[in-house]
Order: sequence, then structure tokens, then C-alpha cells
Amino acid sequence: MAALNTSATDSHAGDRRFFNAVDVVRTRDSSGTYDALLIGSGDRENPNATNNRDRLYMLRDRQTSSYATAAPSSSACTGGSTDFRCSLPIANTDLYDATANLLQVGTSTQKTAAQASLASAKGWYVKLNESNGEKALARSLSISGKAYFTSFAPDTAGVVLCEPAAGTGKLYELRLIDATAVEDFTGDGQLALADRTLTLGSLIPDTPAPHFGSDGKIRLLFPSGGGPLGRDNPMDTNSKLPKPYGTYWYNQEY
Repeated sequence: MAALNTSATDSHAGDRRFFNAVDVVRTRDSSGTYDALLIGSGDRENPNATNNRDRLYMLRDRQTSSYATAAPSSSACTGGSTDFRCSLPIANTDLYDATANLLQVGTSTQKTAAQASLASAKGWYVKLNESNGEKALARSLSISGKAYFTSFAPDTAGVVLCEPAAGTGKLYELRLIDATAVEDFTGDGQLALADRTLTLGSLIPDTPAPHFGSDGKIRLLFPSGGGPLGRDNPMDTNSKLPKPYGTYWYNQEY
């Protein structure tokens, strides 16, 4: 359970909407196993909005098995119970702000502080602030420790319309556990803040579909009009299937 809406203190900008199912991935860190819950916020009913402050989220759910007992009482929680439910709901203040990507581009001091903050947090978030009105309008996809989100920002220079208009669609490729960049999109030989995103086109991008090739590689297929600009489609995820290569499928619900 999470409470990620901050409209009470942040007016309309903090009224975050979630229109897609959560992407759940079982993973682990130095503290043990957890379910990583990935989701992006964005009002799909109002894609042209510009007064929003949406985010990409990864929440850690360390209760990976069924509860064998009833939820602890308030007195038990204040009395020092270690039950995970005592820390619910997860709020924005419980999460590490990975927007600046200090884990990757910060100074030695900043990296050390960022690592400590992330370790003590219940997950991370990335602010969608690269473009005015940027929001996540599709479900995320996770492959081999990498999380793929798409976002859309309206063209604020155009005429205001009551229907979806051209804007900027982007792909975010993030390391699942800490939101750092994993692919050199800029081609400068190093991973930096700019390498977390790739411009897709002017339409609202959907979730990229994975293609499991007979060569054992996993690639991303983009919807019509939403492929990466200046890149061949599909995009190689640099991930491989274990041998022997059998039959794999991905069910896309509409």
C-alpha cells in the first residue's frame, strides 16, 4: 500500500493518477529478497496537461510471502514491531529521489551519500521534468534487471486542443534497483544523466513489446509512429535467453 498523491500540499500538480497495472519483479539486494513494484504516474484522460508533476516509481515490498498473522495493532507498531505492515503506506518521503542520478554522475561524496539514502529508502522515484507536462501514460516493462518506461510531453507551443496533439514521446531505460543509466544512448563512451532517455517521436508511446528471437536475444518492438529517432527498429536490449531456446510468448492485453 502506498500514498503517492501530494495534492493536499502541492495543489493540482501533486494529484498523480495511475492508469496502468503495476509491473512486479522479484529481485534482491544486500538486505534480502523483495518484490520491486514499478509504475509511472500520468493522467491519460488529459495528456495535454502541463500543470502536472508526475514521476516514475520503484517501490520495495519485502513481504514476499503470504502473511501468517493478522495485521499488528497501532500499539504493537509503536512498540517496536518489525512487521512490514507497520511502515505502510509508503509515501514519497520514504523513497530515494533518483532524478539527478547522483549514484552515477555525482562526486565521490555525493555517490556515498546517495548509496546510503537509497539503501535506507523503500524504493526510488524519478521526476518527469525533462519537458513541461511530461507524464507516463503506459505500463512499464522489465527485462534482465532493466526497467523500461515511456513518457509523453505535449507541444506547449501549439494551439490548445481538446484532443491528443503532437508532442514528445520518450523511452526511459533504467537499472531497476537504482534508476541509473544502462545504455550509452548519447554515444560518448560513458553513462550519464542524458543516457537514461531516448526520444521516440511525436506521438504518445505505448509500452514497447519484447521480441524473443531464435538467436536467443531479446529486443524491443515499438508501436507504429513511436520508434526511436535515428535508430533501427527493433532495439537490442543486450539481454539473452538461456539455452535451449524454446517457445516464449508475451501476452499484451487491450
